[in-house]
Amino acid sequence: MKLIFKYVKFLSGYGPRSVSFNDKHDEELLAEYLTNTNLELAVHELKFLGDKDVKERAIGSEAWDVDILGNIVSIELSNTSYPDKVYIDREVVTYAMSKWKEFLEKEIKDYSYEEIIDTDDLYKK
Repeated sequence: MKLIFKYVKFLSGYGPRSVSFNDKHDEELLAEYLTNTNLELAVHELKFLGDKDVKERAIGSEAWDVDILGNIVSIELSNTSYPDKVYIDREVVTYAMSKWKEFLEKEIKDYSYEEIIDTDDLYKK
């Protein structure tokens, strides 16, 4: 999976955004979930994602139903009437969330700054 982390202009200024690089459905849902995750929530969720003793846990928010289910994470929008759930490897979600956290922690002076995150880098240890 590849994600683009960047800043986009809103009415009140610039804000962080994650988008799918390949326009794949699972990437799109993960990207949107990250976009809706602020720094405080990212830190909180990484505690559970990174703890291998946590086998089942809800880590979503008001907008997202996200559940750790062993080695996978299910992601879907909350309160939707259509079945639109994806299952992504837990290590991939943990890696993407940790990179998102790092992105949010950076002091950005140029809002044209972008990062491309490739979760395949996770396996190049």
